[in-house]
Amino acid sequence: MKVQEVTDEAIWNEFLLGTGSPSVLQSFQWGELKSNFSWQPFRLMVVDDDKRPLGGISLLKRAIPKSGYYLFYAPRGPVFSTWSLEVLQRLIEAIKDLARREKVVFLRIDPNIKDDDQEKTTILEKLGFAKITDNLTSVLQPRCTMMLDLSPSVDELLKSFKEKHRYNIRLARKKGVKVDSASGVEGIERFYKMMEITQNRQKFAIRPLAYYQKIWEIMEPKAMTRLFVAEADGEDLSSIMVLKFGQKIWYMYGGSSNSKRNLMPNYLLQWEVMRWAKEAGCTCYDMWGIPHNPKPGQALWGVYRFKKGFNGEEVTWAGCYDLPFNKAMYKLLLGGWRLYRGLSNLKTRGRWLSPYGEQP
Repeated sequence: MKVQEVTDEAIWNEFLLGTGSPSVLQSFQWGELKSNFSWQPFRLMVVDDDKRPLGGISLLKRAIPKSGYYLFYAPRGPVFSTWSLEVLQRLIEAIKDLARREKVVFLRIDPNIKDDDQEKTTILEKLGFAKITDNLTSVLQPRCTMMLDLSPSVDELLKSFKEKHRYNIRLARKKGVKVDSASGVEGIERFYKMMEITQNRQKFAIRPLAYYQKIWEIMEPKAMTRLFVAEADGEDLSSIMVLKFGQKIWYMYGGSSNSKRNLMPNYLLQWEVMRWAKEAGCTCYDMWGIPHNPKPGQALWGVYRFKKGFNGEEVTWAGCYDLPFNKAMYKLLLGGWRLYRGLSNLKTRGRWLSPYGEQP
């Protein structure tokens, strides 16, 4: 058993897709996207003596400002053909070797391990990973998400929604809302306008336009992204960008206008995305972030109620784990990170905590 660095897109994605239901955040294209925005990807794969892949991890390296040091981050990684302590140990040895060469202080992961999987989380802790429960320093990817099974028929899927959601879908159609796919420069600009309006209304940070343009440039030729716009009377009312990898799609980015909200465009928009995804052979729709332990009055309570109405499964991931390589420097940097995130939240959202709620 040995570890090799993978630079070939086909080899890496074939390995990932062979593991079942990997995240698009571990895909080759996600690393290429991030390489345009201050990250450097490294992809390590453990293979057996017959060169069959056993496990791997896509690492993103980034400079820690004004320190001369770096961090590794593996969103939704590592990934295994079959979960194995031996394979994980071998992978960690290779990561440590790479970290020494690259002046990396610590590795952060938020793997696709469910919160109640004590066997796997115990193994992580035995290997030196520490769970990060601080709300400000742990939130990179949403801790909780809503997963929708797309395998039922169209009629069965629609019937599973809450009655009010079905009513709003019919209402949007009746009132003349139409949903179409969009593309190219014009499509991205229409989508981004909706994002900006939502940013101003909800007081959250969004990426610059160039980020979404780069997603389209890298992923659209691989059929890994699609834009949808809901409009009525020639006016854009809402838009979302979905990502696709294998038989799964993700709703990560979206926005809506302040106009004609009574037409319920977001309900029809989501329904048409699901219909398209089924036609594209997808069996799972990850509707992305919902608050942890949602309660009325919470910052994302409305988002939770909207997504919950589509009758998805609420999934809570195990959360963030750090593996320090330089413990003294790690503690110093984590304190600075917490201060930075807190001040950023105050500036963009008017509150110190992340909108995804307090972590347990």
